[in-house]
Amino acid sequence: MIKKTILAFLLLAALIPAAADVYDFDGSMTEACLRAYLARAAGWNGICCLGQEFPEKYHDDSLRAVANVKPMYISRAVLAWETPKDPEAHFKRAADSAAELHAIDSRILLEAAIFEAVYSLEDGPDVDRIPIPARVFEAFGLPAEDRCFRYEDMLFPDGRYRDYWGKGISVPDITRTETRMWEYYRACRYIDAGYEAINFGAVELTGVDDTGLEARAQVLSLVRAYGRQHARRHCVLCTGHLKAGSALRDGRLLWDLAEFPLRLVTGTEPITASIQPGHRDATYGTLPGGQHPMGWQTAALPCLYEFDNYLSGIDARNIYAVWGTDETSWFASCKPGYRNYFLKYAADRISRITVNGFLMMPCGRPCRVPLVKPQQYVYLCNEPSEACPIGGGQEDTIKALFERRYDLAPAPALREPDKRERGEQLGFDPMDGGIGERLFRKAESYTAPNYTNGYIKDVFDVYGVSPAPEKPADFVPGPKQAGISPAGLALDGPTVEVRSFPEISGGSLTVYAAFMLSPEVWEDSFMLLEKYSFMKSGWYVKYYKPEDSLYAEIFDGSGERRTVDFPVPRDGGLHRICFVCDGKRLSAYLDGALADKTPAGSIVPDATNLILSGGLAGTLSDIRIYNYALSQRDAERLSSGLMEEEPEEEPDLVIFGEIRRRGRGFGISIGF
Repeated sequence: MIKKTILAFLLLAALIPAAADVYDFDGSMTEACLRAYLARAAGWNGICCLGQEFPEKYHDDSLRAVANVKPMYISRAVLAWETPKDPEAHFKRAADSAAELHAIDSRILLEAAIFEAVYSLEDGPDVDRIPIPARVFEAFGLPAEDRCFRYEDMLFPDGRYRDYWGKGISVPDITRTETRMWEYYRACRYIDAGYEAINFGAVELTGVDDTGLEARAQVLSLVRAYGRQHARRHCVLCTGHLKAGSALRDGRLLWDLAEFPLRLVTGTEPITASIQPGHRDATYGTLPGGQHPMGWQTAALPCLYEFDNYLSGIDARNIYAVWGTDETSWFASCKPGYRNYFLKYAADRISRITVNGFLMMPCGRPCRVPLVKPQQYVYLCNEPSEACPIGGGQEDTIKALFERRYDLAPAPALREPDKRERGEQLGFDPMDGGIGERLFRKAESYTAPNYTNGYIKDVFDVYGVSPAPEKPADFVPGPKQAGISPAGLALDGPTVEVRSFPEISGGSLTVYAAFMLSPEVWEDSFMLLEKYSFMKSGWYVKYYKPEDSLYAEIFDGSGERRTVDFPVPRDGGLHRICFVCDGKRLSAYLDGALADKTPAGSIVPDATNLILSGGLAGTLSDIRIYNYALSQRDAERLSSGLMEEEPEEEPDLVIFGEIRRRGRGFGISIGF
């Protein structure tokens, strides 16, 4: 009798359908399904393509972390800011890595990114060398041609955003058919490789002229149609970095979801931050509702809020910065205890101030020196181990947050640590009376716009996890001082601030900078001086590894691109490179010899600040500023190291605040 009862029970159980899995979909998604995926979203940049943003050596441990954390939506799993030099190898790696992740959990939804940059570089990334498949022409109703993509046909016709990201690297215009074909081609390749979401990057930049969103709508329609035929589950999500103005077309939601930075607010205590609706262009509570592309009505376009990355160091004046840097570098520089607290705070804060808003957990994101160890250019949530010594240690926190019921009311408000508790989490005792207490009090008395780069760096060194960058043995810092005059020059450690000089308004101004470079600088792509410190006026020197090029660029307010190139020395010795800008031309010198020059205006126009920050300690050997145009002979003597202080013109010379009047003018010389 018992056996018959058990058999009957088993037969009955077999007839009862299994409970539906909220992550199951095919052809379309319900709102509950989409919300379930977004509630377990992780930003793991490049985990499926690797490279500098995601080093190969941490790949296996990150697969282990995926299996532990259990994300269901992985943002930017594959990306290529640069046009792949070998597209076939790129897409094969994308497919192989997608298969690895789907072996962990076949339901994981992977996102591929198509960013707002196209390349045309000789012997480097170049869209002009990528053939256009016949199916792309067919999708756009065009006769098939045997040709490659055309870089020039993707750009804004009036020249806007040409070389916006660097030489031969421009923002494409979505209203150009060539650009739409390019985005469609790449989206189809990623769909074929197993990706079920496409991130189209800064869509409001590429679509600045697409006022009716007609061009963007065409691309999304074609991508979705391709996905219905070829995607793993016959459905593709379309997303991008967008705000309310790009969300609706003809009264319907154009996108499946949005992604947008957190736009963190710098706190009054080191190095805290908060989330506040209405700060800058934050989108909290601003995204509209309507008919979703999947067919259902929703109260608001779903949005993933992410830790943004965009800086190459510290910039006290960047309006979107938190504690002078981007959000990912800030987060990576916090103590582990505060990182754990902040993830819980941010997840609950977003759930309270938004409808359909979710925190994208930072599991693998780019970050930059000098806020983390010099060899580390990525933040990973992995638990620190021999396999991943740079791990941030947030696996358990993220896993616990993922396991909470996303469809219930938010948990009770988190109690923010009091001052002493926060101090312990940040790695200092605010009552110790030492440097921690001094900086703590100083931070409370300052507002973010008044911070200097040097001060912010000091705060990170004291309260953050990163050590101060190691200095070469022969590095001798210059003296610190408040400034020569309110309108003159301020020196704060490795940071120099040059303000406008009203007493020489309208005159020529020469800026001279020299760098001593060793063979090690060619090991990686780096920026010597922070590009993002400069808006209408400024300069930087950069070695760009993909092109193997070393060049200086200035911004003189004209809108024209002004660059000069230096030969890249390969003899293994030390070399002195210099550039001189005198208001008429920009010149490049290598070991005293003129290498290149181009016409250029003054880089310090009236009332425009210029920040010069040493990106590599010890490489910048000299900066001099004169109130007249140097002769080529003087420039050659300076760049060869033969003239230590005084050019032939004998101007008044200011050295660390000491003014010596000589001849018809004055100059400023800064030693590092």
